[in-house]
Amino acid sequence: MRIKMEYSFGGIERVRAGTAGGEGGMATDNEASAELPGLLLEAGGEASRPGILLLQEIFGLNASMRLIATAWRNSGYDVFAPDLFWRQQPGVELDPASAEDRERAQALMQGLDERLAIADIAAGVAMLRGRGRSSGRVAAVGYCLGGRLAYVSAAAGVVDAAISYYGVAIHRSLDLAGQVKVPLLIHVAGEDHLCDAEAQRELYEAFAFRPNVTLHTHRGVGHAFARPASPHWNETAAETANEMSLAYLRSSIGTGDDRR
Repeated sequence: MRIKMEYSFGGIERVRAGTAGGEGGMATDNEASAELPGLLLEAGGEASRPGILLLQEIFGLNASMRLIATAWRNSGYDVFAPDLFWRQQPGVELDPASAEDRERAQALMQGLDERLAIADIAAGVAMLRGRGRSSGRVAAVGYCLGGRLAYVSAAAGVVDAAISYYGVAIHRSLDLAGQVKVPLLIHVAGEDHLCDAEAQRELYEAFAFRPNVTLHTHRGVGHAFARPASPHWNETAAETANEMSLAYLRSSIGTGDDRR
């Protein structure tokens, strides 16, 4: 059955979730704040349902990310999008079309402590799992910077599945590939200037014999092809990727609605 994600605004709640401490490279309680800001969207209904931990691009929780969040919610998932830059500039929303904002976004990405970000992701996952109608299953879905963090969170074992859309610099962290034990889907943009042909070759070689990992290259499209309301948006590639992702999520963590 063909499934199309529905983009819309509405039903977005700003919340705070307790952050996680722990071992294995996770942040300690002294390093992580007691509260993690982010956006929460509930699918609604009486059935128990899995959750999506939505991981942003470098531009913060801006209009495009809110559209993506509502699309996942409309597909039957509770969604929590943590503000990954809250330690640097809480609530930042940047415009990819602005040169000044792009420069600021790059600075924020460079200033991100990835170890603390994974602690925040773990906190967001715990919050989703603790909600009243949660099935207990949570996947990370990330874009750009968030795509990399989805991969790293899968390697850290803090999620039940992960999906990466054109994740940046994954090819520079392939030493983590063997640590990924959960289902992982990586969408590669064939013409991604941040992941050239050599980097793509390295990805395929690293995951060639790992049955829990699926890579799919979308030919002829560049970085951010699935960013709605953007000149980079490619409808055909975005719909293909989203359909693959929905099917992947439903097979790995299930869904709370009746569209199976």
